[in-house]
Amino acid sequence: SNAPSLMRKPNLLAVGAAAALSPWFSDLQDQHGFAAKTSKLTGSFTWPVNVSFEALLDEFVPPAELDATVINIGANDGKRHDPCYTLLADRNYGGIMFEGDPNFKKRLVKNMNKVNTSGRVRISWGYVAPSGIGEAIRRGLGELNFPGASSGSTQLRPDAFKVDVDSFDLPLVRSTLTAGIRPKVIMVEINSDLPPPLQWTVEYHERFMFDFDGTAMRGFFGASLDAWHTMLLSNDYGLVALELGTRAGGANEHNAWFVSGDRLRSAGVELPTWRAMVKSYWRAQLAWQPILTPLKSGALGAAEVGPRCLTIGGSSFGTGLGTHFDKRDLGPRIACPFHTLRRYAHASCHNSTAVAVGTPSELSPSDWRLWAQYSVALAAPRAREAAYMFAGEVIESIKRVACTTLGFHGARQDPRICASSTALAESKKHAAVRCA
Repeated sequence: SNAPSLMRKPNLLAVGAAAALSPWFSDLQDQHGFAAKTSKLTGSFTWPVNVSFEALLDEFVPPAELDATVINIGANDGKRHDPCYTLLADRNYGGIMFEGDPNFKKRLVKNMNKVNTSGRVRISWGYVAPSGIGEAIRRGLGELNFPGASSGSTQLRPDAFKVDVDSFDLPLVRSTLTAGIRPKVIMVEINSDLPPPLQWTVEYHERFMFDFDGTAMRGFFGASLDAWHTMLLSNDYGLVALELGTRAGGANEHNAWFVSGDRLRSAGVELPTWRAMVKSYWRAQLAWQPILTPLKSGALGAAEVGPRCLTIGGSSFGTGLGTHFDKRDLGPRIACPFHTLRRYAHASCHNSTAVAVGTPSELSPSDWRLWAQYSVALAAPRAREAAYMFAGEVIESIKRVACTTLGFHGARQDPRICASSTALAESKKHAAVRCA
């Protein structure tokens, strides 16, 4: 079997030579399109994606360089839908579990006590701003006697790093890297409804008020894959896998996995480009469409044939904006950004289906290549005006709902967050795309 085993022996790296990639990782590269030398990919994307911290560490880190340490920001109860848990339970890892919600305290303590066989598991309670996260991690690693933490070493390289706080995730990771914390493998949650070339990031604001139904379930959370890819690539991390949905978590999981560039290069793996990221995004997106909860009858219009969104006007909604969790009538349903992307791509390039790969007449709304073409078309320099209009429409539609209808108890989001804290979405300058 090509499936990674939790106990599979790591590749042994010969001095001066790149290790041979395992069949599992080669398959992972192939299905994402990272290993292909041409844009005309024919292979299928297998759902669910078979990826884990254990498998990636086995693939890229020699045993002597493992430190058995994980950083978990947004630990929740430490177990449910958490890829860090098996490191603690099966591999005797230690680490720091950051959690700010007191509702999870009892469960998190109970779950961590069960797996603290190393005696090196610590829980850090309370919310930490991006400006303080680097210091908090260094202090915690110092308490665990992590090599170099107490001496003020310029860079610290824990094995695994996971962030999932449903809000300003990207600023937390960005600040962590700036502080010299350079994990070997990173897993982040992505806002999967925001396609390339949209760079959406919820920036930090001290008065941000999280509300699962009012923010996360209405698209006001985290960062788009394009934003994550751009930021992490600039910090020498390469995308290796997209995880949209899992058998255990269903549609609750939408994660991106990254490995440090030095580890990838030592194994002869190139860091994926922007175009490779676009292809992998749409391959993954179309592969998990059958898994999404079907929309209620009549929820989709004829113009929205094709992939469905999860939270933004998508599978969590009926004909209005009321969700499964909140039945209030909140007005017209927000358009899924996938279909807004298509509209602006057509507007910017009257024959956008002739842009990148495939034969236009052969591409259906269920073909990932068609949607990849829309992303590429809107990222072209000649489409800059349309790209900004697309970004503006999507951002305003999300903020309009999330910033005016929040709260289980009638609370309202601070207007300053809605006015200035949602960061940027912008067109990317790549090789010019010719429109026929």
